[in-house]
Amino acid sequence: MGLLTAAIAALGIMQAGQSIAGGIAQSTEAKYNAKIKEQQAQMIGATQNIEAMQYNRQIGRAASTSIQRTAKAGLAMSGSPMAVLLDTQTQMEMDKAIGQYNLEVQKRFALSEAEQYKKQSKLYMTQGITQGFTQLLTTGLDYGMKAGWATKPSMIKGGVGGVKTGQQYANKRWFPTWSPYK
Repeated sequence: MGLLTAAIAALGIMQAGQSIAGGIAQSTEAKYNAKIKEQQAQMIGATQNIEAMQYNRQIGRAASTSIQRTAKAGLAMSGSPMAVLLDTQTQMEMDKAIGQYNLEVQKRFALSEAEQYKKQSKLYMTQGITQGFTQLLTTGLDYGMKAGWATKPSMIKGGVGGVKTGQQYANKRWFPTWSPYK
């Protein structure tokens, strides 16, 4: 084995290893980003719960204040005071629902991003491995040509090991007579 063929083999193996290592590194980074997005979604969920409790407390405080003012004025809790109380509670419940909806959208978006990062992680791993094995196959072919296992001119003139390269098929008709590709 000559020095040139050994160098080709070593370089090919090194390049294949780098491709695989690159795929692993990108995959690891994507998994890390997915975990960050999942944590972000969890924090948004916690914010949702806290905001819901805050709104409930505000609604209760508004109702208590309204009842207290009505009683202090010597009025009964019917008619206009009751309508004001119900209207205030309705408005606050609507504000709460809007806030909860907005936080839910943010949470689902973060989870969607996390899922996308997980898919990227798998893709990066597959690409790295594929590129690595492609590099190994290319190196093997280069090594074989340098070692004399196969040469390009013999492949062109008639094939290797009695297998022809396709010259015998050059004038063949590949489509049936009814084909639109005549």
